[in-house]
Amino acid sequence: MKRALTGLLLAGALTGAAALPATAAAELPQELHYELVSPLASRGFDFTRAWLFADGERGVIGSELADVNGVFTVRRTETAWETGYRGITSPNVTPLVASATYAVSDDLSRILVGGVKPGSFYLTPNELALSEPDGRWKTIGGPLQFAGGNGTLDRVVVQLSHGSDRSELFPDFPTPKTDVFLWTDDGTADGALTAIGADVPRLVTCGAQVPDGAGRRFLQGGVSPDARTVLLSSTRDCLDPDTFEPLPQHVYLWRDGQGTVDLSDPPSGPDEPTTVVGHTTDLSSVFLRSSVAFDPADDNDSADVYRYDVASGSYTRLTGAATDTGATLRYAVSSDDGGRVWFATDSGSDATLWTAARGEAPRAVKVAEGGAGTTAFELDGADHLGGLPTQTTADGETVVWSTSTVIDGLGGSASTGDNGQLFRATADGAFDCLTCAADGAPAAAVDDGDVLMTLQLGQRTTSADGRWVYFETASALEADDHNELVDVYAWHDGVRSLISAGDPTVGANLAGVSHQGDAFFKTFAQLLPWIDDGHLKVYAARHGSDLPAPRDPREGCTGDDCQGGPQPRVDPPRDPSETFTGPDDVDDPAPRFPANPSITVGALSRAARARLAAGRRVTLPVRANTGGRVTATVRYKAGRRWLRAGGAARTLKRAGTARLSLRLSRAARRQLARRGALRVRIDVVHGRVAKERRLAFVLKQATPTRRGARA
Repeated sequence: MKRALTGLLLAGALTGAAALPATAAAELPQELHYELVSPLASRGFDFTRAWLFADGERGVIGSELADVNGVFTVRRTETAWETGYRGITSPNVTPLVASATYAVSDDLSRILVGGVKPGSFYLTPNELALSEPDGRWKTIGGPLQFAGGNGTLDRVVVQLSHGSDRSELFPDFPTPKTDVFLWTDDGTADGALTAIGADVPRLVTCGAQVPDGAGRRFLQGGVSPDARTVLLSSTRDCLDPDTFEPLPQHVYLWRDGQGTVDLSDPPSGPDEPTTVVGHTTDLSSVFLRSSVAFDPADDNDSADVYRYDVASGSYTRLTGAATDTGATLRYAVSSDDGGRVWFATDSGSDATLWTAARGEAPRAVKVAEGGAGTTAFELDGADHLGGLPTQTTADGETVVWSTSTVIDGLGGSASTGDNGQLFRATADGAFDCLTCAADGAPAAAVDDGDVLMTLQLGQRTTSADGRWVYFETASALEADDHNELVDVYAWHDGVRSLISAGDPTVGANLAGVSHQGDAFFKTFAQLLPWIDDGHLKVYAARHGSDLPAPRDPREGCTGDDCQGGPQPRVDPPRDPSETFTGPDDVDDPAPRFPANPSITVGALSRAARARLAAGRRVTLPVRANTGGRVTATVRYKAGRRWLRAGGAARTLKRAGTARLSLRLSRAARRQLARRGALRVRIDVVHGRVAKERRLAFVLKQATPTRRGARA
C-alpha cells in the first residue's frame, strides 16, 4: 500500500540529462554497491517514476514520458531485479491523461491510479480508479486525493482535492456527507463509498480533511494500516452556522463501526484550536498541539503537546516544564512508534531542542544561544519554501531537519531564499550538520538561485537505526562532484559521500531509502559497466549486494549457458519508433555490427537556426554506420546551468540516417526573448557508439522588420 512505500516521485526532476557512456561512478562507501533496479533493456523508456517499499525488495517504476499508461512491478531475487509489465489505463472509466500511481498493494497485484480528464484545467491527477489483478477496473471517482489504504487496497480513504468545489463531490451521494470518504471493495462493479465523520455536524457543515502528521505525508498520513481508524480535522475557516463566528479547528478520531470522537473538546475553559503533531503507526496514540488544558495541572495558558491514548481516552502532557517556565512552543514532531516526541521552544533569547520519551520528563538536547532565532529547530517544516518535512526514525531516537539558522557556528544560508542546511540530533545528545563544509561553513550556492536540500516528501530518507541519512543537493559538497546539478549524497557515522556520479552533465534524484539504509535513485548516468544506453534508470546503492551482472543479450553462448533461469514474462508496449516505416528504416533480420560504430551529425544552416529561434521545428540529420537508437537533446544556458529545451529520438534498424525533428521549449524561447541571445547545444548519442557528438551555437533574437522597409 502507499503508506508502506518509501519512494513517491510523480515527476522526474533531473536536470542536464545528457547520456554519457561509461559514466565514472562515485567512490561509494565500502558497505554499498550499485544494483540496476529498472530493466536492462530500456526499450526507449526514461524511468521517471519510482515507488520502492521500505523493505528494499519490491516496488513499482514507470515512465510518464514514454508510457503514461503502464508501469513495471519490480522484485529483487537472488540473481537480479525481475520486472513485469502492468497496464494502468482503464478501458471502462472516463478517459484519463497524465496517469499517476498513488498506491500499490503489498503483493503488487492491485494498483490505484489517478489521472486528469482531457481538457481539465488542473494538472494534478484527481480521478481515481483501481486496477484489479485480473485486468478489470473499479472506478472510485473524483475530484479526489488518496489519503491512505490497507495492504490489499480493498479499503481506501480518499478526500476532496485541494481547491475543488464541494458541490462537485458526488452530487448524488446521500446526505449527510463530508469531504472524506472510505471506499470499500464490496463485490459490486465499482465498490461502495461511505462518508467518514458524517456523525459530526461541524464536519458536515464545513468539511473535513485528513491531517498528515506535521508535513510528513504518508509517513504519518492519518490513516491506520487497516484503514479502519482515521484522523480528521475540521477546516480552519469553518463558521458557526448560527452566529457566523469562526469555530476553532478541532481534531477527531473516526473508527469504523464506533463513530467519531472529538479529541480536542475542552473539559473546561475556553475552546482553542487544536492541531495534529503526529500519531503512532497503528493510531493507538495521537499527538496533539493545543493551549487547551486537557491536564488540570496545565495552567500556563500556552500551547503544549499532549499524547491522547485511544484505548483509555486519557491525555498526557509531554512538554511539561519546558513550557511552564514561560518559553513558547514552536515546533513538534512524533516518532512512529509513539515512544518519543521532539519539540522546540523559544525563550526570547535562546531556542531549545527537547525530547520526551514515554514515561519520562522532557529533556533539553541542544540550545541555540544568542538570539539564534525561532527557526533553529523548525521541526515540522511548515514555513519552509517547498515544505521540507522533518524525518525521525521509527523509534524517534534520531531526528533530521533543515534550517538556514546558524547553530553553534554551524550552517547558515549560502544564498538568499534557500532552504539552508541539514542537521541531525539523537536522543543521547549527538548533534551534526550533515551538509556543512568541514569548517562548518554553509554549502556554497551553485548559482544565484537556491541551494536545493530536500528530504523527499512522503518517503524515508534515513535508515531504521538513524546512522544512514540520504539527501539531494545541487551544491558540490565533495571533491568528486563536478557538476552544478542535483546529486544524491549519504551521511554515515560522520562521513559524507557522493552516491550518484557527479559527472558534469548528469544529475540524480533520490527515490527512497530502505529500513537497512539502501538508497534508491534515478539518473541518466551509466553506473555499471554492462549498461550501454543513455536512458534514465533506477538504481539501488545497496548494503552487501551480491547480484551478478546480467548477460549481455548481444553476446553469444553455448550449451546450457544459453538456457538461463526461468524469467517472468515482460510484455511492455512497443516503442513507437520500433514500428516506424520509412526510407531510413529498413528491416534487417540479421543486423551486423561494425567493429568501430560511429555517427556523423549534420550541421544546422543559418536558416535552420533562424527557424529554431522563431519557435519552429528543424530537422537534424544523424548518419550512423550501425543500427541502434539515436537520441538528440537540446539544452540552453541559463546562468551557470544548462537546462533541457527539447529533444527527439529514432531507432535505426540498420546503418542509415536518422532525421530528428527538434524545437525549442517555451522556457528557452522566453529566455531568448528576454536576453536577445541564447547559448544552445545539441548533444547526440547512439546506443552503440561510445562517444557523443555535440553542436554548440548562439541563437539571436530575430529583429522585427519595420513597416514599409524591405525584408
